[in-house]
Amino acid sequence: MAMSEIPRGQRKGDFGCVLFQRLVVVVATLWGEAYADRKLAASAFVRQLEPLLAFRRRTYQEVNRWHDWYAIDRASSELYARALLAAEAHSRECFEETLGVFIQEWRRSTRSGEIIWSTTLRRKVILAAYGVDGDGYRTEALLEEMDGEIDASWELHERLEDLHASAIAWLTLRRIDKARVALDTMIKSSFGIYHRKDRQIQDWTRWVCRLITEQAEPTCVESAAAKLLRLIPLLYESGRGRGMSEATGDLLEAMARRWPVAALRIGEWLLAQGLAERATVLGALLGAELKSTDVPRAAEATIAAARLVLPFAGYEQHVHRGLEALLESAIAGDLKVQRALGVLRTIAEGRAQSGHLYLELLNGSKRESNTSEAESERDASPKLVQTNGAELSPQEVESLAGRPADFTSALAGAKASGRFDWQPTIKAVFGQSVSGAVRRAAQALLSMDLSNDELELFVRHAIATGERSLAEQATERVATRGKPYGWARFYDGGSRLSAARCFQLLDPEEGKDRALALFVDDFVSHRLSAADLVVDLDDLLLALTDRLPVVQLWEEIDEHISALVDLQESPFEPPEFRLAPSEVEPADTAVQLLWRDMDDAAIELAWEARRGLIDIAALNGNAESVRCRLQAALGGSFRHQTAALAMLNCMAVANSSLAAEFLSELEALAWSPLGVVRLAAQNVLGELGESLPTAPGPRILPAIYQLQLPPARRTETSLTGEPPPGAPLPDTKDPFDLTRMFHSALRVLSEATDFSFEVLTHRMAQLMPLVAPEETWSSEVEHKERQLRECLGIKLTYRRSRSTVAQHAFGCLLAELCDGGVIEWVPHFFERFLTCSDPIINLRTPTTRPAWVSVPAGEALGKYPIEEWFDSVAEVLPQLEPIPSGGCVVLAELTATVSQGRDREEEGHLTVVGHARLPFSTDQMPDISLLWHQERYAARDYPHLLSLDDRIPITVVAGGSIFANSQFIALNPLLGWELNWQPSSEGLFRWVNEEGHTMVESLYWAEGNVEVHDAGGIDQSASEGWLVLATAVAWQQMRPLLHSFVFHRLAGRQGGFSRHGHRTFKVAKDHISL
Repeated sequence: MAMSEIPRGQRKGDFGCVLFQRLVVVVATLWGEAYADRKLAASAFVRQLEPLLAFRRRTYQEVNRWHDWYAIDRASSELYARALLAAEAHSRECFEETLGVFIQEWRRSTRSGEIIWSTTLRRKVILAAYGVDGDGYRTEALLEEMDGEIDASWELHERLEDLHASAIAWLTLRRIDKARVALDTMIKSSFGIYHRKDRQIQDWTRWVCRLITEQAEPTCVESAAAKLLRLIPLLYESGRGRGMSEATGDLLEAMARRWPVAALRIGEWLLAQGLAERATVLGALLGAELKSTDVPRAAEATIAAARLVLPFAGYEQHVHRGLEALLESAIAGDLKVQRALGVLRTIAEGRAQSGHLYLELLNGSKRESNTSEAESERDASPKLVQTNGAELSPQEVESLAGRPADFTSALAGAKASGRFDWQPTIKAVFGQSVSGAVRRAAQALLSMDLSNDELELFVRHAIATGERSLAEQATERVATRGKPYGWARFYDGGSRLSAARCFQLLDPEEGKDRALALFVDDFVSHRLSAADLVVDLDDLLLALTDRLPVVQLWEEIDEHISALVDLQESPFEPPEFRLAPSEVEPADTAVQLLWRDMDDAAIELAWEARRGLIDIAALNGNAESVRCRLQAALGGSFRHQTAALAMLNCMAVANSSLAAEFLSELEALAWSPLGVVRLAAQNVLGELGESLPTAPGPRILPAIYQLQLPPARRTETSLTGEPPPGAPLPDTKDPFDLTRMFHSALRVLSEATDFSFEVLTHRMAQLMPLVAPEETWSSEVEHKERQLRECLGIKLTYRRSRSTVAQHAFGCLLAELCDGGVIEWVPHFFERFLTCSDPIINLRTPTTRPAWVSVPAGEALGKYPIEEWFDSVAEVLPQLEPIPSGGCVVLAELTATVSQGRDREEEGHLTVVGHARLPFSTDQMPDISLLWHQERYAARDYPHLLSLDDRIPITVVAGGSIFANSQFIALNPLLGWELNWQPSSEGLFRWVNEEGHTMVESLYWAEGNVEVHDAGGIDQSASEGWLVLATAVAWQQMRPLLHSFVFHRLAGRQGGFSRHGHRTFKVAKDHISL
């Protein structure tokens, strides 16, 4: 009956309240049964409590959707205690049984995401039981068990609350000694890594940075930095607090300015352990290098930042500030620095994530912070509204300052709207010769609603021009409009700090005394909180003293930090670093960071690093450092050899003199048993115009080739099942599964030899552990690698370790059969499986998107309602008008735009001139495969492509290997040859006529990096595309050859990943006559 009186919730979020009220009825009913003397047996009583037990087995995902979950959770403590007392009301046996069930329930292993029995709930039940039977032994054991759970992973406020409750519980048992331990621990824990703005770690780091810049003793810096390097990772790993990235970057940059070798060692430790974001570490280390006055260091750091940071991260403040300092330095005009800045500009114009911010800097504009575009739009048009209704922009007001009389009239009675920036106007007013008109203009300016920062600037300029009266008026205004709590920046921007600085500007001798008197009056009269003031302690002290005694102040701060439970229990131990009074040799920071990523599993990142090393080698600033590393890599592991050879292949094209220094190493690898390495070395020798060394003599093949294995009766579905996207591949010993990626190649190889598919499969599986031990490409290793990338913030598609090993095992299989005289090296069909570089594409940096190529804005991707977004896909079919300037015709266009939020919606466009009957599927998103892409087509072979298919009536060809990251689109060579055009050595797949005039050319462009996942908010997007353009003259010559050809157009839209890894998409297509 009571249950029926509980109203049903009107909304889904009300379910928690309804459920809890029903639990209250359950407990109340048990009390009623006891009062009515209808006592239950212990087993029956416990069965009645099953709803209470089931309630605590729900998941956080479920209860967080309830409106009043936290209130319900707090009330649960009283409810469960009353349930235990109700059991006592029935019988002592019921009481003991119920208590045992409760204890068993909170001790059991919980599944992932399941809500737990909080310490507050358990402590309430334990003390309720103690009140019933007075069993001190059991109560002490349970309380000690809970006390042992409190550690540094708890939030500070939770830790303090729990220790306080523990002390009260021990006092209930009259165990004063235990209560004192809890209180002592509470006091030690009370000074945590937090304050109300949650950036305490950043404030402490600022003090250590001051120790470094103030040239404190190295031993003092060592101790201070080591403590922070134990705290910062603890916060980063637990995801608590704010300011960790800023603290990491500031500390690394400060150390790198003075001790670059030690800073690099610390940075590599953070990256190897996944204890900081990659962009922060690299940005800080390179930012320090950019601020050096050494030309090679600054130039190399510019290239490293352009290659490693800009394409994979948004705005990075340390790089931005470093570039700002470099552009203002005396070495900015050096030829090497200018060449390096040219590389950075090219990246900023194309693949950079926030390229416009860096372009603004390169073009002469400064930006203080990374303001979002939405915020910029809100503040884009502040106006000065005059009494007659006329509006003036900030630029117009600034220009009026040159005419003081007109300026004074314009400001009379006027009001500023929006965030009007008066600073340029203040500088313009005081930048003139002082006169009565200028004074009146300044007086009019002072009547406007200037901010504290603007008033402080006003005072500085007034003092500099001798206008003390105006300076005093501005100072008085700052002092009177300020608030007593303005000694901390986060209240009102630090109004009192501005006043203190103005006092000192007016009177350097007495100004600090005046500021100190104001501070004392505010502190005493208004009872300022010391906890609030400590947040901006450094700014406060600078406002009250001539010079900060940094070392002495740090000793007091260090005393508090050393007592932190977080520090004492931190599991992180930074590498040992001995700081000398001055760094003897600068670190090879830029080259080392580039080399670190040169063989990364994320092929986009690896190739940017390789291009950066080639850029540095081309500067001749550090070619020796690159050469030494390459030499070591050629004698290293198969991964190092492959990466080094891929880079040397490109160097042979871009800088053959450096690549030629490795002839002896290349000849030694030209017949390596690793087929991938063998082919790569031979390709480099071929680019250098060198002949191959003599092949080794015939080898006896292993006995496995003599076996007759039964046919594999298996489907192409993995025995272990297909893992969801991003999940590690399960471990397996099955050769069929291990070699799955190369089944098509193995079947072709079987037909070309006398060996069955099964024998080749088993042999390749045998070779995989010989290439690399199984433990280096296991499921566990892959899982750890993915976790590390997540921690570092690397959101890039990467090759699985097993895939890389399988490719090399397939190469070993081909090399083995070649050396055994079964096949010739290397059959053309298999070359695409072994290639690791294609210099023409690998060296290409994308250009800026042509203005006439239309791409959707970030907020338009996946626009709500998403069903309508899908249904309107036909509206974005590629438009053929207007065509580019000069009358060019688009033979092919492939454009992809992706949102870089978590959902990663996508829009793709494809246009191609081809025969009207060419089939284009709408069963997939528009991509390069729809252009009959062939991996056997290598850019280095163009236009003489391997086994060129002349049966497809289309104006372009698409090729490039996924292993070499070299996909491309170019004119179909058959057309070029038919029209007697010739390929040009300039441009990208450019064809010229007999007079040397350009006929057709390809263009690869980018706007952001589409390979970066989850890079920012829902309004961020990236695009890239290929274009094949024919001039008007070329088009006229081509038209007679294009019988029954049309413009095929496709557009597709794709939604984000579902919970099961599926994606919804819709494609529209049509064609237009030529």
